[in-house]
Amino acid sequence: VKLHVEVPPLACEDCYKRVIAEFMKQAKVPGFRPGKKVPEDILIGYVGRQNVQKATIESILRRTLSHAMTLVGDIAVLDISATTIDQDESNVKNIPSAESRGLVFYASFNFDTEDGDKVLPGFLDSITGIHRSESKSFPLVFPESKQENLRGVHAQFNVSF
Repeated sequence: VKLHVEVPPLACEDCYKRVIAEFMKQAKVPGFRPGKKVPEDILIGYVGRQNVQKATIESILRRTLSHAMTLVGDIAVLDISATTIDQDESNVKNIPSAESRGLVFYASFNFDTEDGDKVLPGFLDSITGIHRSESKSFPLVFPESKQENLRGVHAQFNVSF
């Protein structure tokens, strides 16, 4: 499961300052007395930039992840493909503008995508009840208000969780 969380800059800065303060307390930097203030650039050079970054990211995650998870709820990742439905099976075509890979779906029935206005009427009802690792196929008709080249097109959707 992929989770996208935006952390306010002030929270990141606070976590960074706490990490630097903790390293300053514990690091025994040559030329400085233990526990005394060491210039930040010297401290980072001594403990290593990657170690400071790693500790800062861990601090940010400890501080924010549990809160973010309570807001996100149950999620699933969908792969969606669509083809036209035609009596002449040799004329079936893919509909690239209706396809999506790795679309995040929330249990509250909201899509986390910039293309949320492209969700077809009946789509959510058609995928409700599908379990993880299942696939489902269903037909839908593009409404008149959607993309001009798809108006009234009968499509077969395949959705995989």
